[in-house]
Amino acid sequence: MADDKKGEAAQEKGMTKKEYFENYGRDEAEISKDQMVTLDWPKPVSRYTLVYEMPQESIEPIYYWCLYNLKNDLGFPIIEKITDLYAASEHSSFFGAAAQKLGLQQDKVAQFLKISHDIFKGLVLLVRDMRIIDEKLGYYEKSLGASEEAESNEMALKGQYIDLVEGGTKNPMSVLGLAAEARYTILPDLFFKMRMMPGENEDEFNQKISKLEYSEQFKNVLKQKLTHYYSWKRATFSELNTRRNFTLNYIWQQYNTVMLYMHWVKPYLRTIKQLSLDMSKMDSAQMVSAFEGSMVEIEILARKIPEKNKDVFACALVNFSYRTKPTMGFFTEPYHKGPSHVGEVTMHLRSYAWTQKDIDNYKKMKDDESLELLSFADHDIMEAMDSMGEDLKKYIEEAKARKNKETKEEKPKQKGESMLDPLIDVAKGFGEMAGALLPKKLTGKAKTSELLAMNLPKERKNAEEHARNRLWYHYKIFKKVHKCITW
Repeated sequence: MADDKKGEAAQEKGMTKKEYFENYGRDEAEISKDQMVTLDWPKPVSRYTLVYEMPQESIEPIYYWCLYNLKNDLGFPIIEKITDLYAASEHSSFFGAAAQKLGLQQDKVAQFLKISHDIFKGLVLLVRDMRIIDEKLGYYEKSLGASEEAESNEMALKGQYIDLVEGGTKNPMSVLGLAAEARYTILPDLFFKMRMMPGENEDEFNQKISKLEYSEQFKNVLKQKLTHYYSWKRATFSELNTRRNFTLNYIWQQYNTVMLYMHWVKPYLRTIKQLSLDMSKMDSAQMVSAFEGSMVEIEILARKIPEKNKDVFACALVNFSYRTKPTMGFFTEPYHKGPSHVGEVTMHLRSYAWTQKDIDNYKKMKDDESLELLSFADHDIMEAMDSMGEDLKKYIEEAKARKNKETKEEKPKQKGESMLDPLIDVAKGFGEMAGALLPKKLTGKAKTSELLAMNLPKERKNAEEHARNRLWYHYKIFKKVHKCITW
């Protein structure tokens, strides 16, 4: 039970390879006389090793024989491939054929990534535009109140109007130009001081200007300038909102396009990973560049579905290590050219009693070793997004929320339900009260986690015994079918 709790805590954190073997232990084997070494597999219930070599026959059928025997004869219906790696000597024909296929896949990925890169360049410009738009809209939105902050933002907008629309002092008919040329020195002060308050219409605002103690000509000029300003303010505020909505939708569209390309790229990346050589095997003493040779490693996890209300799987972990001489030949019509592997296969059979969390932990540990290439595209995208700051994430979340709000539809109530709703709610309330007061088994629910934890050691022991027996039969039947020495 302590080991189970330790494994659960490690999975919640996300364990490294070192932490995984600290929790599950390491397998040990005597690889040579009096030479015990630790292996990169968790400690099994039982382990068997087979070495099979047929110089004149293809050894590929061995893999499929084991799959069939485990699934159909020994009762392990769930079989997952965990590892699929290979390496070939540089001068072998198999290496050339694989490298040609690998190049085609890499070219396709390069095209998709180039397009995604170009879209990201456009996204940077769009985010910059959105920042500018939001900054401008901030002045408009903050100027709508009656506080000192609203007044200061209103004065900032009037300054933009004079500089950008009227042309400042260069235009003699602007507010500043009239103050300098026509001697309306008080005009800029009144232009910045007079403002239309919230809820005040244009007529009321003009009446307020008419009450000023200045000449009619001066007041008409002031009304004209303020009327033009507020017309410009309303028009530009509406235009900026429209432009912001359009830019936000375009950012969402471009983001979805990038995600689509990444969705297309991932299958190619997985294929590239499968076609790439396992460089750790290229350094093996059994791999010689001038020889026609290859090394293949395949690992499968077979498990039996547990009985009802039980959580422990009887598992068989089978690892195939091939050292072969691949022969490229033509097979049947339309004479497809492919490799035929002849040589030696070493099989390591290990039995385990694992829960679903134990299985997930093992698969995650293996993924950390073999799926680095598959994650680099997502990692680059995340880095590109982080380089744009939090603004891009904010705009994407805003666009996503807006789209969800637009597409969300309220489910109409069916006829006749409204009268029964109060009774249904009362019945649900009594059910919840009964669930809180009565034992769990009296409410008809499955066993609680505490009861499962109490039964887990017994379940694990039964699963270990089942996995050990089935793996022994697999080992024994394989030797008899393939005419190996038995006793």
